[in-house]
Amino acid sequence: MSRLRATLLPALAQALVLFGLAAALAWLANDRPGGLAWSPAPEPPAAAAAAADQGVPDIGLDEARALHGQGVLFLDARLPADYAEAHIPGARSASPDLFTDQLEALLADGPKDRPLVAYCHDLACPMARNLAENLVLLGYTGVRVFAGGMAEWTGAGEPTVPGEAP
Repeated sequence: MSRLRATLLPALAQALVLFGLAAALAWLANDRPGGLAWSPAPEPPAAAAAAADQGVPDIGLDEARALHGQGVLFLDARLPADYAEAHIPGARSASPDLFTDQLEALLADGPKDRPLVAYCHDLACPMARNLAENLVLLGYTGVRVFAGGMAEWTGAGEPTVPGEAP
């Protein structure tokens, strides 16, 4: 019995030391941005899950023209200075610096299921997509992104107007 204890106790002590070292190294390696999560991520809200599952559809120039012709509200996701220089006629400025309550006030004149088109500079600009996803999180269901944005609109000779946001 004492011989068993003499071989088992040092092995157990070594195992505990190795476990402690492994835990410390794991904590050091993962306690930083980009590290592995210690627990599963919390479930997103239902609206966020729906937005992630379905995505906000992109539209091309032809559909943007048709929707604009039908009087659908366009939302310019660019900075106010860009909006003031030129924007799609009838578009409202919904710049990235708007707070949620300001964005909802901007859209308070219509139902949350009406069609809305977000746009920004061009295909590389993420601001229209960000705006559209935020609108979905706020409960707006008819949101689309005109991915080509102002570059495609003006490149096709479509009209623009200058002016500050009201």
